[in-house]
Amino acid sequence: MKTVSFSTVKGGVGKTCISLQTAKILSENYKVLMIDMDPQSAATAHLVTRQVDYTIRNVIGEDKPVSETVIHVDNNFDFIPSEIDLSFVEIDMASTPNSSFVLYQKLNDPLLSDIVGDYDYCIIDSPPAVGLLMNSAIIASDMTVIPTQLESWSVRGIVPTQKAIAKCRRSKSLVNKGIDEMIVSNMYDNRSVKNSFLEKLKTDYSDILYPYPISLKSDISATFSQAGHFLPENTKSYEEFKGFVDHLLGVLNGK
Repeated sequence: MKTVSFSTVKGGVGKTCISLQTAKILSENYKVLMIDMDPQSAATAHLVTRQVDYTIRNVIGEDKPVSETVIHVDNNFDFIPSEIDLSFVEIDMASTPNSSFVLYQKLNDPLLSDIVGDYDYCIIDSPPAVGLLMNSAIIASDMTVIPTQLESWSVRGIVPTQKAIAKCRRSKSLVNKGIDEMIVSNMYDNRSVKNSFLEKLKTDYSDILYPYPISLKSDISATFSQAGHFLPENTKSYEEFKGFVDHLLGVLNGK
């Protein structure tokens, strides 16, 4: 199973929207597990309309088997929800040795995981803050995608996010596993500054930048304002996301 986390220290940059649509597109051809690691639980609110017994907090904080927290969404798409109390895990596990590796082990270690071999891809929506939860998501990942809007305040979030990834990469080297990174940008159609920021990203991050920004059009906002909805196929917005997912798969699998 290949795992991809969507991580950034800046909130409000379309992280959850992009991770949700990525998971949905992947599930058209692969078995996908998505995990909501953000205590704000936006992905959970979008996908789960009923009360749940267990969340990702029970997995990393209470040693609950992963399979007992999984909710079936649709076809090849499964999901592990979050909860607002997930934020307390950082306090509860502060003195636990190697606590940032718990999620990695729960997804990959045959001795500790009960889902090894069940999925092709795992998508993690991580919180917009450096700490145990973000670190756990990054360490569990083969690839971390950094979403950014083409605006000054958002682009400034790239460097501290990369620093967090670098720290996790050093820790994960203990198990001889790496973490790649990728930047994906998005923009509102009415922002005049978008081109200058895109050119700066192409100059500064040409080796890891997905070069085609995803446009945040009104149909995307309308779609994701409705619980359980995703972009319909054969629309321009869907095709933009599909292009990103195809690129992600190519990089992730070394093609």
